[in-house]
Amino acid sequence: MPDITRRRVAHRLRIGQVAVPFGVRTEPSNVKAGGMPPPTSTCASAAGTSAPSYLPELKSYLQQLLADKERRHSATHLQPWARAQAIPPDEQVSQVRELISRIEADLDNLSDTDQAQIQRAVTAIRAARQTVVLGMPAIRPAAGDR
Repeated sequence: MPDITRRRVAHRLRIGQVAVPFGVRTEPSNVKAGGMPPPTSTCASAAGTSAPSYLPELKSYLQQLLADKERRHSATHLQPWARAQAIPPDEQVSQVRELISRIEADLDNLSDTDQAQIQRAVTAIRAARQTVVLGMPAIRPAAGDR
């Protein structure tokens, strides 16, 4: 495939997706909304994909969802309607579990050589994420204020 064609295909693919925590969303309404889930969805993984480099964060997120669900379910001081609104929905938990399972199954289906290459890439990506800060821009103090 000529280089120009490859770039066009890659560009069209990027147009149809938007970056979100733990991966990308590809569902047209999510892309149009800038990555935000539709009003009827609360899941971080709905209509999206993720990468093996996000597996530790996804597992941590799942544990946090389960802990939040238990904590809020046992909160006796909350009114029933407030508890129902605060508890993460079962479908959200199951979608995150499914996403984790898909990533792990995809990795298990690879050869040992491919798994080792992916593990090296994941290590490099995770190291880069630790060193690159993409926070909010700040205004530096004036030279005389230091």
